[in-house]
Amino acid sequence: MLESEATEVMAPLSFIVLIFLSSIREGQQESSCGVEPQTLSLLWGSDADVFCIRSCPECFHGTVYWTLNKDRLDDSSSTNVNSTHTRLALRNFTHHVAKLQCHCAQTQQVLGGLFIRDYTGLDNVRCMWHYKNSSDGGEPELFTCTWSHHSHSLGTVNFSVLLSRDPGSEVELCRSEVNSCTTSKNIPLGTARVIVKAQTAKRMIRSQLQEFSLFENLKMMQPRVTVSVFSAHLLAKWLAFPALDIPVCCQVKHNRVIQNVTLTGGGQGKLSITDVDSCRNYTVSVRCAFDQAPWSDWSSAVTVLTRINKKKMHLHLWRKIRAAGSDGRRDVLVMWKPIPSACRGTFTFALNLTSANETELEGECGNSTCEVRVDQNQQTLQLSVFDSAALLVEESVHVPVSGRSAPRVSDLQTWTGNGSILVSWSPPPGLVTGYMVDWTHDGIQYHWNRTSSLNFTLCDLQDLKPYDITVTPLLGDETGGANSAQRVCSRIGDPGLVSINDVQARDTSAVVRWTVISQEACSGVIDNYAVYYGTDTGPELNVTVHHTKQQVVLRHLTPDTRYRVQVQANSLIGSSEIREMFFTTKRFDPWIIQVLSISGSVLILLGGLICTVKWRNFQKKPVPDPRLSSLAQWSGPAQEDKRQQGFFTGQPFHTPSESVCERVYSETSWLDNSQPTSSTDLCDQTSAATLFPEKPTLQSSSGESSTLLSMESCSSNPYRSQNSVDIPAFKSKGKQSSVTTYVTLDMFEDDEPRDRK
Repeated sequence: MLESEATEVMAPLSFIVLIFLSSIREGQQESSCGVEPQTLSLLWGSDADVFCIRSCPECFHGTVYWTLNKDRLDDSSSTNVNSTHTRLALRNFTHHVAKLQCHCAQTQQVLGGLFIRDYTGLDNVRCMWHYKNSSDGGEPELFTCTWSHHSHSLGTVNFSVLLSRDPGSEVELCRSEVNSCTTSKNIPLGTARVIVKAQTAKRMIRSQLQEFSLFENLKMMQPRVTVSVFSAHLLAKWLAFPALDIPVCCQVKHNRVIQNVTLTGGGQGKLSITDVDSCRNYTVSVRCAFDQAPWSDWSSAVTVLTRINKKKMHLHLWRKIRAAGSDGRRDVLVMWKPIPSACRGTFTFALNLTSANETELEGECGNSTCEVRVDQNQQTLQLSVFDSAALLVEESVHVPVSGRSAPRVSDLQTWTGNGSILVSWSPPPGLVTGYMVDWTHDGIQYHWNRTSSLNFTLCDLQDLKPYDITVTPLLGDETGGANSAQRVCSRIGDPGLVSINDVQARDTSAVVRWTVISQEACSGVIDNYAVYYGTDTGPELNVTVHHTKQQVVLRHLTPDTRYRVQVQANSLIGSSEIREMFFTTKRFDPWIIQVLSISGSVLILLGGLICTVKWRNFQKKPVPDPRLSSLAQWSGPAQEDKRQQGFFTGQPFHTPSESVCERVYSETSWLDNSQPTSSTDLCDQTSAATLFPEKPTLQSSSGESSTLLSMESCSSNPYRSQNSVDIPAFKSKGKQSSVTTYVTLDMFEDDEPRDRK
């Protein structure tokens, strides 16, 4: 009992002691100073990192510096990794031997150091036997050795390849100033013991002795290859090496495929290349080697054209069903992969319809498509290909019943990236043997492919083109319903180009309008427009415009200044090319000029209107009308006074007839009582009597009277007869003068009569 208790007490004590001792050891390690690594050999011109440990009390948490051969190094090459380690980066080391030391900056004490030596040597020595002409056989004719040499010497290095035969006996095979050497003399057979020597002006070094076996280091000659063509395969034959009991490894390369062949018991090899494509060029070459020996050079390539391989020939038959017409019949585009043009033969195609209701097929066929019309029933189209009447291949495709629902894929999704379109879908219920994916960008040229997975990647698409993609499940010999994705772009491009249509500049502002041109179907959706503007010497300013607007007002511009404006359309994908235009602001505000122009126009119109009104009023004032006037003697102011006092005894004037046949008679014709000689010129006496019953007279100042002439109707002139009398005028300076005065009826209606002289 006591022993067990003692054991229980001692166990934790021993554990505590172990922890204490380990902590002391760790503390001793942590409190040490030095340099790591402790030894270092570098290639000439190489790089290395050296660490200084400064956790000792002499320089605890202090700073350090480095010396190389007692020369202090630049502090920029030294960095503190943590509180106890400092790293020195040695770059392009070019010293034979150098002493590197780490010093404490506070006490100048050396914390540690090491010697760094350059590494100069010969290694990676390789030797092999080979032939001058790789197509010839027999004994090898050349012996070549290569090696690696690291030296800082700037002078010439002479290399020698030595063949060691007996102990202490060496034969020089060749010399060189580069890291390889070839000889055709004293070629050893069997086993070669080789040493490489490097000699400079100051030193000489030798490589370690290396042994090389002939068949492990023999580079074989190039194989001689022949290829035979058969209907379903190719047969390649070659000669690698004379018959030996040593295994030979060969590689046959054809159209990026490499097949390994092992030859035993002889150097002749052959390989049947199966599963070849029809009517395709195949290039075959071979190389061989002994076990662990270097490969021979590839043989000369042999190119052959394969024949039609019935096992590998597939038409990939498919169809696209158009919408049914008014008669219920449907147009079906039957498509298949064309026979390669390299195939030699005379090929014919026959499309047959398997249906209980139809025996003849309407349509036209070519080398890869056939457009036919079928009814609404379920159909099976069978395509047969013949070569000179010999059947090559047959395939069939199913056309479902029109209008009947069929299983189809769901959750059809597409993703675009790097010029390709990834399509994925969910399978329909039931057993599905595969899926047919077809796509087109113009509805004329179709591409299709069969897959068994639930996704497919469309490659080699035309750039920036929208594609219609259809996925149809295959249900054994039948097909399900089609599910389509419309207008999926192969790549979303930058927005369309922006064209600046118009810039209406004012003195301190300008209105910029633009439109988007060449907006393709797969152009990026415009998110906004960036408008950049500025002068040739000033800073460039910019403003962002919403994608729904295609104009912007630029404000706070300088009058009479030339500006440059650029408009760029931006989308989430990218930006359009920048188009620019130049404009110059007005010196003055055009609105002021317009106001002044409008005001001046209004004033001119008003002035013209006033002048027009005055002119019309002037034209409305009465003017003497000869038809309404009679001529009489007027004696001047005295007679006027008598008229005003009521002494004027003349009869009132009467308006003559408005007929255009009134005729004017001269005073002479009236006094002579001349009568008209023609009946058409006679005056109408009745009309004259009615208009002028009496002939009024006016008294003149001389006591004479002038009798108004009677008027007669006339069909040729509207004027009445008039006569003139010289009326004595007012006396002026003792002289009497006369004037002729015309008096109208309208003159006596005004306040002041007007005289017409």
